[in-house]
Amino acid sequence: MKLQKLLLRWDPPGLGLQHALDDGSEGVCHKDLPSKEEIECPEHVAALAEQLIDSEPELLARKRNALTAQLGRLYGVEMPPSPSRNSSKESAVPLVEMVEEMPERSRVASFVFRPSCGGMMLPLKVA
Repeated sequence: MKLQKLLLRWDPPGLGLQHALDDGSEGVCHKDLPSKEEIECPEHVAALAEQLIDSEPELLARKRNALTAQLGRLYGVEMPPSPSRNSSKESAVPLVEMVEEMPERSRVASFVFRPSCGGMMLPLKVA
């Protein structure tokens, strides 16, 4: 089985898992979710996501971030950003520091966006 879509039901809260079976047919697995009064913080949303993943590991194991984000939207809970695999806060250099380290001749003071030119950024000509 392979998950194709996460389907949300707003009232009462519910989740549909549209999946493709090995023989090519499609199916939908419906899950009832707790009421909106029961889920109030990001920790509750994360715990609910873990419960759903434990109940359907074959479909949801690799969709943890998408499931958590959609549940947060469903319950109106602002979720903290999930850490990406490729970046870490220790190795990230703020953009301002990068620009300050550049030699003066390689910087251009300003740019103009011209959507008619295919979205290219062109330097402004200062008289």
